[in-house]
Amino acid sequence: MRKLRIGIVDLVTKGPTRALYARVMHANLASIMPQVVGVWCEAEGHQVTFVCYTGFEDLVAELPADVDLVFIGAFTEAGLLAYALSNLFRSRGAITVLG
Repeated sequence: MRKLRIGIVDLVTKGPTRALYARVMHANLASIMPQVVGVWCEAEGHQVTFVCYTGFEDLVAELPADVDLVFIGAFTEAGLLAYALSNLFRSRGAITVLG
């Protein structure tokens, strides 16, 4: 199997925020499975880029540019953002997995 460029995006929130509550709590909402998928992919020899979006990062700047496969994990409130990101990556030729 050829070495793939894999992007993993963990969406903890649906959009940018500057709220104090979000600064304290959103990092605690990061999921374990996107991290596990990243470790598994690296163990298989693939190049992995991991982004945990908590609302304080510039999501456009953080997203991997050239990937073959993208895993997007999201809570229900960030579902529309997940679909939009999936559409963006699919338009660039990547395969997307939503969860």
